[in-house]
Amino acid sequence: GEELYYGIFAKEWSKKKNIVLRGLKKGINYSIFDYYHDKKLAMVNGSNPVLNLDFTENLLICAKPENNN
Repeated sequence: GEELYYGIFAKEWSKKKNIVLRGLKKGINYSIFDYYHDKKLAMVNGSNPVLNLDFTENLLICAKPENNN
């Protein structure tokens, strides 16, 4: 598929800091899933692929393109 997977690691991360998801296609909407905890976290657009989330130790996510038909 066209999913992209990301692993982000830090002792603590504040949602005040940006997480920039590189590699997303501009103009495409993506659902962001925490695949470790099996839950949807957010929607982002490839033109502005920025998340603001709190986490401790790790964030394991998948960006899945939305069907724009």
